Amino acid sequence: MAKIILVTEKVNSTSWPLALSLKAQQHEVIFLTSFGEEAANTDGIRFMAYFKKWSFLEAIRVLPMLFSYEPQVLHIILDQAPLKGAHAVLASYAKSHPLMVLTTSLLQFERRLRTGSPTRLLLQESDIVTCPSVDSLAKLRGMNVRS
Repeated sequence: MAKIILVTEKVNSTSWPLALSLKAQQHEVIFLTSFGEEAANTDGIRFMAYFKKWSFLEAIRVLPMLFSYEPQVLHIILDQAPLKGAHAVLASYAKSHPLMVLTTSLLQFERRLRTGSPTRLLLQESDIVTCPSVDSLAKLRGMNVRS
C-alpha cells in the first residue's frame, strides 16, 4: 500500500473519484487542493485545502508537512489552468527524492506545448504521464517523455 498525494486545484468529477478509487485499493491518500474546496465525504482520505494562490511561497510552507508523511507517489492533476509556482515546487520536491514517483495527468490538453514551456518541462521530468484521449497523447509526440 502506497502513500499517494493527489494535487489538484479543484475537487471535480475526475480528481475526487480517483482519490476514492485509490483509497478503495487500500492506499493512503492525501488530497491537496485549493482553500475553500470541499468534499462531501472524505471516507478516510486526508483532505488538505491549503492553497489560495498556488504560489511558490505557499508550496514552500506546505513542504515540511509533506516531508513528515513520506509519500511514495506525487500525482499532479492539471486542468485547463497553466502550471503555477506551487506545482513546480511540488514537482521539484518529488524529483529530489529518488524513491518518489512523479505522475502528471493532463485533463484538458488542446494545443501543442512550446519549447521551454513550464508544463512541457514538468511532463519531461514526470515518471508517468496520462492524457484523457489518444489525440491528446499524439500532441506529446516529439517530446522527451519517458512513459
